[in-house]
Amino acid sequence: MMTNNFDEILGKKIDSVLFLGALKKTDTDTYLIDATKVTFFNKDISKVLVLTNKDENIDLVYVIFKGKFNTSAYKELIKVYGNDHNVFLNKKLDSSISYSIRKENEFEEEIKQKSSILEKGNIHDSNIHYIIWNKDSLSITLFNNYLENRTEIHFKKK
Repeated sequence: MMTNNFDEILGKKIDSVLFLGALKKTDTDTYLIDATKVTFFNKDISKVLVLTNKDENIDLVYVIFKGKFNTSAYKELIKVYGNDHNVFLNKKLDSSISYSIRKENEFEEEIKQKSSILEKGNIHDSNIHYIIWNKDSLSITLFNNYLENRTEIHFKKK
């Protein structure tokens, strides 16, 4: 099954995303879906995070994919969401990298932090960090997460 309508479910009740897969409530207003049932522009979806408001209407959708998108995928997104986008590249990785481990109630987490200097680019560049569409009522952000080798697309109603 394919869907390109994550922007259309914003503002709707949480039940409107059941076609993606089983909802797992992880927090008061956050749901996780292991979305193996659908693809997005012929890309397999790894996970979907959905954030809701107090009325359980969808405010934000994070779609997570394994690996980085390529130029043809960017072109397909631009066909649907428009040419009014901004592309930002990793110009330079800052040398500030920090690692730490927190322990709280037997919970351990390794935290890695890297920061980059960004510059404007285009979809043909190889080191795309963000592509951002700012529509009248919608914000879409594509983020290439190089640390975790994944691409995320965030859909948010303004």
